[in-house]
Amino acid sequence: MSNRIANYLILKTALVFSISLLLEPVCGGTTSTKGLKAGTPPFQTTYGKCRNIIDSKLEVRVVQLKTSLCHLPRIHLMANILAFLTVFAAMASATVNQTDDHQPKSASYFCWKATHTRGVGRVPGSCAAGQERLGLLCYDKCPLGMIRVGLDCHSNCPDGLVDQGLLCRKSEYGRGFGYPWKFGDSLNASGMFQRCEKDYGKDNCEQSLLVVYPKCKPGYTSFGCCICRPLPPNCTSLGLGGGLDLSCAKKIKIGVPKFGTCAANEDRDLGLCYPKCKPNYTGVGPVCWGRPPPSWVHCGMGAATNSRFCDLAIKDQVISVGVLAFNILTAFTASPVSVLQAPANAAKISM
Repeated sequence: MSNRIANYLILKTALVFSISLLLEPVCGGTTSTKGLKAGTPPFQTTYGKCRNIIDSKLEVRVVQLKTSLCHLPRIHLMANILAFLTVFAAMASATVNQTDDHQPKSASYFCWKATHTRGVGRVPGSCAAGQERLGLLCYDKCPLGMIRVGLDCHSNCPDGLVDQGLLCRKSEYGRGFGYPWKFGDSLNASGMFQRCEKDYGKDNCEQSLLVVYPKCKPGYTSFGCCICRPLPPNCTSLGLGGGLDLSCAKKIKIGVPKFGTCAANEDRDLGLCYPKCKPNYTGVGPVCWGRPPPSWVHCGMGAATNSRFCDLAIKDQVISVGVLAFNILTAFTASPVSVLQAPANAAKISM
């Protein structure tokens, strides 16, 4: 917890200190600590015994640094602000580290989860019962009366209906050119009927206009002179969809892709098969993560004693990265060349 306090106070103090330098007159302001204590103290924390020690020592550091800056030549002041902030951050960190030695050690409230890998996974090699494999995926087999068309299942057209893609149609048929009057026939239709009945049988012919035609088959009616048209089919009784004229729409069952099955000693995750994790581990893709102790809560790649400590741990990680980037940036872009070239003296920083 001490590292989290240090990181938070370093970043917060640096911001408050830099703003105070920019807004108040450089050497006209007071160097006491009263300004820092007005309102909500900038160093106030909620960590019990650490608060008073940390606040007092950090406030002294601020006073020392402000006094030093006021004695700098005005032309170099702004160029050295960030360089002093870097030194201040190190001093504040050293101060907090010194207070840590006097604080009682508490049990850890956050731990990283143990992990182990289990390979890259494999594509499932088999499908469940009632399924068939199409490519890398599995699809339900088509039910009775339907046939596979691509990835979907379409109705079969019953006997007597012609397959026309998405429709099943009951077809008409033509009955030829018929038997017209010809030279030598009497002036009535008897000659035309004789020739027609000779081919189709007695009473199997009929006259349409001036020509005799064979009668339509049972279930068909004449349409015009030469066409025999069936009655519209009962699409519902045929197991088909809605009807239009002589056509019935096919029923279509959209194919839903499904992942295959894994072996008994494997888990399926994200469509791949992985070996089962060790006991008390939970698999996520190729990695197995240890489960938190009883009553602890999951906290990303770690676990915490409760959700509050989980939030603190996450903030600590974010702030630590920000402070590191801030220190690197100010050390190499805002410090004078003479400061960068001077040898480091760790003893002075930790004094």
